[in-house]
Amino acid sequence: MFSFSTIAVFATLAFSAVTSAIPHTGQAGDAVPVAAVVAPRATQDSLASIFADAQTQLLPFTNQLKFATQQNATVEGLTPSVNGIKNVLTTSTTRVHGLAGLPIKVILASLDGTLVLTAVEVAHILASVSILVFEAVGAVITLLHGGIAPAVFLLLVGVGEVVGTLVKAVTVIGGVALVDVAVILGPLLGGVVGVIKTLGLTVLIALLGL
Repeated sequence: MFSFSTIAVFATLAFSAVTSAIPHTGQAGDAVPVAAVVAPRATQDSLASIFADAQTQLLPFTNQLKFATQQNATVEGLTPSVNGIKNVLTTSTTRVHGLAGLPIKVILASLDGTLVLTAVEVAHILASVSILVFEAVGAVITLLHGGIAPAVFLLLVGVGEVVGTLVKAVTVIGGVALVDVAVILGPLLGGVVGVIKTLGLTVLIALLGL
């Protein structure tokens, strides 16, 4: 099982804009050296740029869920944060679909456009965003224990379903180059599998083979 810190390292490498080549990883967990010099970000959308934006935009909303209290963990209190997360993920999914028809080197371009990411690297950046969301959702479930209201539970299920839609979009858009992403992603999500199963996200469970 991979630690979140390991996933974060891969995500950082994939998001980073570097001026010199970074050796690609052959297997999940291999160390990848980071170049010290940063170059301007490429203007063309890619999976790396989409997930870099998503992670930044999600943080305020996921933090609100993580620090919810018994008093505000209600439908009224959680809906703004939940809607914020869903909007970010939906926009990201739309951007992923917008990559259809582009050369694979564009779809898999690193943040500065100088490198082509591997399926392992894409799986790690996708895991980073997925874990960010599911840890926040899990925090609410833990907070409310067995007393979670059905309406609140449905709100959280809705978040998980949008994550599943995004994951599926990524597995489709990359074609043969990303055929193994779901297989690689499953073990990376080990720390939040319990949350995924609690929410009953059957499509995501089947997609990841959990």
